[in-house]
Amino acid sequence: MTRSPMLIATSVLLAGCASAPPDEPRTARTAGTYAVSATVLESPGHGAQLCNAVQDSYPPQCGGLDVVGWSWAAVDDEESANGTTWGHYRVVGTWDGERLTLTEPPGEPRDAEAPPMPAFATPCPDPDGGWAIVDPATATRSGREEAIAYANEQPDLGEVWLDDEAQLADVLPGVAEQAVLNASFTGELAAHERELRSRYGGPLCVSRAERTQQELLELQQKVHEELRYDALSSSANGVRGVVEVMVTVVDDDLRARLAAVDPEGAVELYGWLQPAG
Repeated sequence: MTRSPMLIATSVLLAGCASAPPDEPRTARTAGTYAVSATVLESPGHGAQLCNAVQDSYPPQCGGLDVVGWSWAAVDDEESANGTTWGHYRVVGTWDGERLTLTEPPGEPRDAEAPPMPAFATPCPDPDGGWAIVDPATATRSGREEAIAYANEQPDLGEVWLDDEAQLADVLPGVAEQAVLNASFTGELAAHERELRSRYGGPLCVSRAERTQQELLELQQKVHEELRYDALSSSANGVRGVVEVMVTVVDDDLRARLAAVDPEGAVELYGWLQPAG
């Protein structure tokens, strides 16, 4: 079951560029054959490119890796508007550190090849019959907002989030998101739970965090400074206590560079391009 990532605490997303500026030479990457399911877009400003992120406009816009050997005549279901053509496909080709050269015709996208989505489930055991209201007087939107505000003020906060796919025994009156409120901390859980319960009487789970949100944000910044143009994106995932980093291709050079700033192994590295199977 897919969980909805409704994070409440403040998180920072750091994004790098897909290519370095002319005065910043790139390190050669491990050559090989890779696959990715992504949007391919060609505009009046550039040829066919793979899009890691697409701007929500019409026509859409993106900039990314050049695709050598691309032909729109070889694919179906493309769209065109104002000189821009795009579509979503599985692309397989050889990677030379700068561009992807097709080795087979584009095909239907495969979502299974995408990096795994983070889980935002409630870590506490589900009560028999579902999560029930403890105090109807404070099981309100304002009560939940007060609890969230308290959690975000704590220096040992890991994350605070809502799990809207947990089974609730009662309907929360006047609350848009019918969800379990989750808060994780590295400090004294019983004390935090008492404070949260004094503010909110709805479904609540208080759990142990491996790292504080501030620790993760500081580590995320170190990773961003180290990887610079190699990082497509990064996020501090306080639910799991890790920093998740997306790069074009995972190789030994990147792993070694990350180890220098992440001796505890709190960074998870994902490759946008996956070795073709």
